[in-house]
Amino acid sequence: GAERPVGSSLGLETNLGNQQSLDFPQRKIPRSTIMSIGIERQLPRHMVLSVKYSGNYARALRTQGVFTWVNGSLPLTFGYPQLQQNTYYANNGQGAALAGELGAQVPNPYYGVVPPGSSLGSSKTVQAVRLLVPLSQFGLVGNYTNPYGKSWYDSLQVKVSKRLYGATRGLTYQLSYTYSKNMILNTYRNGWPWQDP
Repeated sequence: GAERPVGSSLGLETNLGNQQSLDFPQRKIPRSTIMSIGIERQLPRHMVLSVKYSGNYARALRTQGVFTWVNGSLPLTFGYPQLQQNTYYANNGQGAALAGELGAQVPNPYYGVVPPGSSLGSSKTVQAVRLLVPLSQFGLVGNYTNPYGKSWYDSLQVKVSKRLYGATRGLTYQLSYTYSKNMILNTYRNGWPWQDP
């Protein structure tokens, strides 16, 4: 059921046993560069042709990621235990024995200490690998402000204007066409543990 809000009464013990996701105050602020260049030419019969390029390049966009690591190259995420432990270690010369040790169930030092309704305090045993991460009392600590994302927007804009009944009075109509492409790079190509930007 729903938990009663505790406010700030727990201090540094707030949300013990549950995973954390946060925005770091030192994160980079995204930047955007907007550019456009065009030409305009007057045509016969009171017509004007306008051709313009418009673009927008943004960088330092938010990219989802985690900063809990076991040896600087393998993130300790718990969604793919077979992939991250057995496959990784066996294929990198460290053998299945180490993978087995990391995946073994060991006594949970947080059982009875952190709230029993939390993900870490609900069982008497826990995977050994979960106790090796920094800030293990919170399980997985996620940083969702990695500034690795980028986006590109390119467009060609064409517009034709025509004034009816003379150059100074009458009805004006326009015909416009925009050809554009927008690309965003703010996720990873592969799932954990191999996160290629």
